[in-house]
Order: sequence, then structure tokens, then C-alpha cells
Amino acid sequence: MRVLVIGGTGTLGRPLARQLQAEGATVRLLSRQPAPPGTQTEWAQGDIVTGEGLAAAMQEVDVVIHAAHDPRHPKRDLEGVRQVISAAQHAGIGHFVYVSIVGAADMPGLPYYRAKAEGERLVSGAPLSTTMFRASQFFEFVAATLGQLDRLPILPLPAGARLQPVSVDEVAAALAEHVLRGGPDRLVGPEVLTLRDLAQTWQAARGRIRRLVPFSLPHPALRALAQGALTSADAPRGALRWSEWLAGWTAGTTMPGPAVAPRGAGTR
Repeated sequence: MRVLVIGGTGTLGRPLARQLQAEGATVRLLSRQPAPPGTQTEWAQGDIVTGEGLAAAMQEVDVVIHAAHDPRHPKRDLEGVRQVISAAQHAGIGHFVYVSIVGAADMPGLPYYRAKAEGERLVSGAPLSTTMFRASQFFEFVAATLGQLDRLPILPLPAGARLQPVSVDEVAAALAEHVLRGGPDRLVGPEVLTLRDLAQTWQAARGRIRRLVPFSLPHPALRALAQGALTSADAPRGALRWSEWLAGWTAGTTMPGPAVAPRGAGTR
């Protein structure tokens, strides 16, 4: 099986490509940049927004995984989805997998989540064999968000906001299982934590203390966060916990977690 990974050089794409290759798939990566010297993986250069290079990238491909995203430009993300769907249709791709976010459709008022939900709608209506694979927020996303807030003299946090962060390596393993053997189509972290809990553990791991200041605003997205819109009670769960990932992150080591959880395991 040859799998084209769009976004193959990104946070999820890199471990996903490794996992697919380890399980015997032939992987082709799509990037706007030329292949680095010495690259052993198949490489295709193209642009999903303009469509340039997509037709060539999809030649002799069985499965396309759309794992590219840019939170800063949700409109461009959507145009990329349209271009990739069109190219996959013309290439006669056997299966198209769109990577999205658990609860994206339940997060009102934020352009990135709105674009993800619209991307799901476009993929569902495409004249192709398609599936959606949804994951909760990556640990890396939580750490980056807290790092941005840490630039302030205090740490302002939406009151009651809850997340269920997950290891990107475990998501890569679960996504590979889904593509190769029809495994579950989503994965979340092992624990639901408030943003305050996440911030306290993050500060303790870094030895850097900022005063945590909860705030409330009449914004629908903040209400949705407090109601757990980005969590799932019944999705399969990863094993690696936030505190364990932080320990590896602060030590500068990798925290891959288990390769692939047993099928059906990890659910509440």
C-alpha cells in the first residue's frame, strides 16, 4: 500500500510517516519544499492551496491522509481541502482520510475550529471513499499555548476550561492502525484536566511560577470549553499522561508512549 501523507513534515505527519513505514506501508510525503538531501522516503513537492503538484503526487497512491493544517490561516486550510478532494477524485484514490479535532463542530466563534468542521462537511460530501480521524489537542499545543500566555506578568486562564490532551505519537499509531487495518477513528488523552490544572503542572515542571488568574467572558467558545466540548467520554484513550509527557519535555527526552494500544482498549 502506498500512502500519501499531506502535512508529512508537521507535528503529526513525521511520527505518522515513521509508524506507517514501520508497518510495511510505502509512504510518500507532500511538502511545499524540495526533499532534503539524503531523504529516503518518497517525496512530492506541491502546494495544496494552489493545487500545484497534487496530480503528480497522487500517482499510484492508494490512500491519501490529509494531516496538514495552519491555525493562522483557516480560509487557506479550507481551500486546501477543496483542492486535495478534487485532485484525489481525478486520481481515482481508493480512500481519503481527513484528520480533524474532537469537538470541532461544537466550538462556536473560533475561525480555526469552524474551518475544521467545514472541512469535515466537505470531505463527508466528497464523491470518494472517506473517513474522518479525530484527535483531541496534542500536548505540544497545550505547552505552546501556555508558553504564549507566560509572556504576561500573570497567567490569565478561561475559568472552567477543560481539555483532554493526548500524545502525538499515540495519535500517529492510532491513525496508522485506522488506515492500515480499519481501527478506531479517534483518540483522546487518558485524563480530562482543567486549564488551571494543566497550567499548574506545567509551571511546576519548569520551576517558573506565575499567578493564575481565571476570567469569565460571555463568549460562546469559552462556554463550550467549560462544558467540555473538546473532550470525549467514549473515545479510545491514549496511555501517556500530561505530567509524564512534561517530565520528558523538560528533560529534553522523547516520550513516544506505547506503539499501538490493543484494539478496543483504552475506552472509558
